[in-house]
Amino acid sequence: MWDYDGMKIFQGIKQKIPQIQPLFPGGEPRSIEQTEHKSHWKQADQWSGLDQKFFATHEQKLIESLIKRNQWIVEESNDLIEMLKQM
Repeated sequence: MWDYDGMKIFQGIKQKIPQIQPLFPGGEPRSIEQTEHKSHWKQADQWSGLDQKFFATHEQKLIESLIKRNQWIVEESNDLIEMLKQM
């Protein structure tokens, strides 16, 4: 989910269900190019067309870092139990 397409989908859901929160990832970011990932950030825009108001400050910082470095976080690299404990 922590790629452009996932964040765009989350933003759309958040508009309909304002109380929803994403699980914050603990996995290591990976290069979009090296992994040949198909979800690309819109580099011409600092926020890739996403609206910051839908994301908490710590989520914004991670998204900004992912965009800047052209990275994403692979879902399988996360520890779901740890992510749930952080909620």
